[in-house]
Amino acid sequence: MVALSLGTFAATRPSDRERAGLKGPVRTVHVDVAYGRMNVAGPFVEARREILEETSYNAAGDIVSRRFFDNGAPVVVESWATLPDGSRLIHSNAPADDGTGFRTTRLRPQPQVGLPLLKASDGEYTFVRACTVDGAGRVTQETLYSGATVNPKTAYAVSRFVYSTTGLLTEIQRTSAQTNRLLNKVVYTYDRQKNVEQEYVYGPENLLLSRYAFTYEYDDRGNWTKRTGTRMDNDGGATVVLIRTITYDAAR
Repeated sequence: MVALSLGTFAATRPSDRERAGLKGPVRTVHVDVAYGRMNVAGPFVEARREILEETSYNAAGDIVSRRFFDNGAPVVVESWATLPDGSRLIHSNAPADDGTGFRTTRLRPQPQVGLPLLKASDGEYTFVRACTVDGAGRVTQETLYSGATVNPKTAYAVSRFVYSTTGLLTEIQRTSAQTNRLLNKVVYTYDRQKNVEQEYVYGPENLLLSRYAFTYEYDDRGNWTKRTGTRMDNDGGATVVLIRTITYDAAR
C-alpha cells in the first residue's frame, strides 16, 4: 500500500521550486547533514556527515520525486504528480507526520494525539493531507485525515500557517483536530536574503522549548549551499550544518 496525500491549489499556484525559495532552473537538490560543535578557537568541527534528503524537479519547477534517508539508506520515497485541476498528488511509503509536525522517517505506531492513522497489513499508513490555499497560492491550513477519504470524524491534526505582509512564513501552529489542543508552535524570523535567521519552537503549554540561529553561504545564483544552525538555549551550543548540492538545467 502507498500512502496518499492530496492538496487543492489555485490554478496560478507557485511552482514547488518557488515555494521552496529556490532561484533559477533548479533540477535537483541533494542535502547532507554534518554533525559537530562550534570550536571556540576556530571553525565548526565536524564529527560525522550523512545524506539527509534529495529532491528532483521538472522543467516547470514542480517536484517529481523526493527521497529521505536514515543512516545512508532511503527510508522514505515519494513520487509527485500534478492533476488536471492543479492539485498535487503525492505517493509515499511513510506516514506524513508523527503528531509533532516533524517528518517520521521510520514506519512506527503513531502516538495518540487525536485519532491514530490507519495502519495497513503491510505496516504502512494511508492518510489524506487536505490543504487550503489563499489567492497567492500559499498554504494557510493543512488537515491530516486518517484513511483514504476526507471525513471530519477521522481528522487527525491541523496545521495553520501565518505569513507576513511580504509573504514570508512567520508561524506554524499545530493542533489536535479532535481536541484543538496545541501540539507545538514554530515561529520564524528572516535575514535580508529571506532565509530563516532564527527559529523558536514552543511546546503544548506554549512554553519555549528551543531556539535556533542560522547562518548561510550561497552559490552564484543566490541559493544557499551551506546552512549552519546552532541551538541557542543551552550551554552546549550544539550545531548542525546542512550542505546542499544543487544542479541546474544546463539549457537554461
